[in-house]
Amino acid sequence: MPKTVTIWQEPKSRGQAHCFPVSRGPTTELAAIFRRENRETACLAPILVFWHMISGFMSMRLMVLAVFVLGVIGTGSELLFLGHIVGIDQLIPIVLLVMSLLVLAWHGLERKSASLKAFQITMILLVIAGILGTGFHFWANEKFELEGDPNMKGMALFAKVMTGAAPALAPGAIVQLGLLGLIFTFRHPTLGQQSKEE
Repeated sequence: MPKTVTIWQEPKSRGQAHCFPVSRGPTTELAAIFRRENRETACLAPILVFWHMISGFMSMRLMVLAVFVLGVIGTGSELLFLGHIVGIDQLIPIVLLVMSLLVLAWHGLERKSASLKAFQITMILLVIAGILGTGFHFWANEKFELEGDPNMKGMALFAKVMTGAAPALAPGAIVQLGLLGLIFTFRHPTLGQQSKEE
């Protein structure tokens, strides 16, 4: 039986600018998308073909993992280039990012629930560190601005704080990575096997 993928049905009215999923069909029907006269539908053809090529050898869980690893490497490198290593509080995100890769490598070698749970704990710590980092950046910027102008307050102070020397929302990237790691572990087969054994 040929492998099936989701195809897209051409809207009944040519004036409609939206597409919507329909029942699954054979992959040979992907070629027909290119020949459709409706441009709104045909524009989705490259996306569908790319998705079909990727899904053939990579599951959604592995895609999430790949994005997570790239994000950790990129964020960690940026922190090092910015010199985010002054004091323990600035080292915390770098240590957690490195720890996440080490725990992930451990899970890749062992493939057991203990390593996966350790990874989940690390992700939770990443989320907490990102939230605290946002607070630290905000408070540091607020202190700096008030030292320069003690009378500043309200939206003027808030705007200065959000655009200060320490980007107030930059630690949010750490939160996103932590959540992405938790998504990777959501309903993971390894955890399911442990529950069955118990």
